[in-house]
Amino acid sequence: MYYTGIDLHKKTSFITTIDKNGKIVKRRNIVNDEVEIPHFFLTLDDDTQVVIESTAKWYWLYDLLTDHGMDVVISNPVKTKAIASARIKNDKLDSHMPAQLLRADLLATVHVSSQKTRQLKELLRHRSKLVRDTVRMKNRIHSIMAKNNLKIPVSDLFGCRGLEFLSQAPLPQYQRRQVDTYLNLYFQLKEETDELTKQVKRQAKSNSKAQLLMTIPGVGAITAMFMIAEIEDIDRFKSYRHLASYAGLVPRLNASAGKQRIGSITAGIAISSNSPG
Repeated sequence: MYYTGIDLHKKTSFITTIDKNGKIVKRRNIVNDEVEIPHFFLTLDDDTQVVIESTAKWYWLYDLLTDHGMDVVISNPVKTKAIASARIKNDKLDSHMPAQLLRADLLATVHVSSQKTRQLKELLRHRSKLVRDTVRMKNRIHSIMAKNNLKIPVSDLFGCRGLEFLSQAPLPQYQRRQVDTYLNLYFQLKEETDELTKQVKRQAKSNSKAQLLMTIPGVGAITAMFMIAEIEDIDRFKSYRHLASYAGLVPRLNASAGKQRIGSITAGIAISSNSPG
């Protein structure tokens, strides 16, 4: 059995394969080609386990190799201290070190969702980004109003009466152009966000788990689908405590010299590091 580490870059991948004794068997820098990379593994004279460091672009390579029947894991560089705290970093070390840790069974890995779940995650995250961009456009317009000391006579500047006021607001020409630009972007983003929201709600309507989650007070279709996408298989958690920790719903704890200091919840940390896709 061999062990292979892949340091994945935008255009190329540096691959290092070692044997059970840790000796380098093969090492190459390969163009990210869907024919060249599988061919590298076909030239090995034994089966190999493969580790890819979790980055923003591992999807295609993981799917390519697993489609070829290979055993692939995704490493967590945050938890794998030997990777995260390495003072000397280059392509050779970044592919060799994970392979050695995989051989020694010391590699911290992350859960890899199915392609179907990853598609749902991408849909939800895309919607969330558009929502944030929509809010940014609104905030920029509010900022321009404040710069000109204009009192907004309605509670919602982006309602019918608010938009009417906005169209007639006495603004300098250069700022009128800014407002018009931000408004156009706001309407485009809102239209796309509304369509994605309808799509998510349609999926929630036909999903029995989502329907069950939506019986919880305060949990709507969007939240329910987020929970389903991020958790995927609840049986992978040993207990509810592990699930709470994964979701970042536990407090930060700083303990030293017999003293403990409890901080705010760790929301976002666990999911970002343990759920790459």
